[in-house]
Amino acid sequence: MTLVTLPARPWPLMGHGLHLAQATELGQRIITRAAYDAHVREEPLGSNRSPYLDQLCDRFGIPRGSYWCGVIFGAWWIDCECRVPRDFADCDRWLPYLVPASAVPRKERTGAAILYGTRGTGPIDPDYTVMKASGWNAVHIGAVADWTTDPPITAEGNRGYAGSKSNNGVAVDFAPSYRNDVLGLVLPQAA
Repeated sequence: MTLVTLPARPWPLMGHGLHLAQATELGQRIITRAAYDAHVREEPLGSNRSPYLDQLCDRFGIPRGSYWCGVIFGAWWIDCECRVPRDFADCDRWLPYLVPASAVPRKERTGAAILYGTRGTGPIDPDYTVMKASGWNAVHIGAVADWTTDPPITAEGNRGYAGSKSNNGVAVDFAPSYRNDVLGLVLPQAA
C-alpha cells in the first residue's frame, strides 16, 4: 500500500489565512483550505449532493451521491499538495497510516486527518484489508483544526452542524468533536 500524489487544483488563499499559534505552516494551509469550503452543504439536505459536491466527485472519478467526508477531506489535502491513499474517499484506506493522537505533538496535529470508527483487535498493518479482517472499520474522516482545547475543534464534511455524532451529516462544519470513537490521526505528508 502506498500513498500517491494527485494533481492539485489552485484555490484562492484567503488573504490573511488562519493564524493558529499551535500549527505548522502546512497545518495552517490545510485548515485555511478547509475554511474555504465552510459554506458547503447538501442540496437538498440529506442527498449527499450539491453542484459543488458533484464537481468534486467528478474531479476524482467518484460516484455522485457518495458519502462525501473522504471526498472533501481528500480535496483539502490534495489542494495543499499532500499525498493521499489512492482511493482516499474510502475512509478505510487511511487506516494503515494511523498514529495515536497522544504520540503527536499538539503543533503537528493541526491539519492532520482524524479518523473515526471501530478499533480492531489486530495491529496497524500496511494492508488495510488485513486491518478490516481483524475488525477495524473507519466510518468518518475530518481535519484537526485546533487541539489546544479538549475536545479538539475539527473541520469535517458530511457532518451534522455543531459537531453532532452522526456519520451522515449535511455540511462542512468547524466544531468541537465530542465523538468517543476516534481511531487516531494521519499526519500530512507533502508531495
